[in-house]
Amino acid sequence: EVAVFHDQYVDRLANGGGNIEEYNFFDLRKLILDGNHRIPILQDVLKLIDNKVRLNIELKGTNTADVVNHIVSYYVNERGWSLDNFLISSFKWEELRELRGLNQDIPIAILTEKNPLNAIDIAKELNAEAINPNFNKLDLAVTTKIKEAGFKVYTWTVNEPSDIELVKSYAVDGIITNYPERVQ
Repeated sequence: EVAVFHDQYVDRLANGGGNIEEYNFFDLRKLILDGNHRIPILQDVLKLIDNKVRLNIELKGTNTADVVNHIVSYYVNERGWSLDNFLISSFKWEELRELRGLNQDIPIAILTEKNPLNAIDIAKELNAEAINPNFNKLDLAVTTKIKEAGFKVYTWTVNEPSDIELVKSYAVDGIITNYPERVQ
């Protein structure tokens, strides 16, 4: 099973504490989140979106490539979804290498907090669709170079309206935000 949770530590949103990777699945499902919710598993999210939107799945944990590939393959082969319904991203480039070894066709994005131009080589190696840089590391020249190298640019986490307008002026291909209603 793959838990869907953004933070490395559960403390901020749950009635527990510690690193999410230190929990076994049974104990993780016992945690109560703010709003009296439980941490969903990936299949819960896939059922909820029901093939209506593209899902960016970030591989955060170690040894997640194989199980995520298995789940995606099931939805593609048995449920009629397309690989284009998925984008698999990670800061853990070794996980992306493992995923690419398992599935030559699944769309991949390279997440980076550092100079986005340094991600071009790994993006080429893995035949990635995109490079997903921190918006603070972007400008028009960097965005242009990434696109000229053949990759889309999906930048993160852009929340302030002024920052959203700024990255839009760079002609990025997508904006990852906690406030999608602010992106028009």
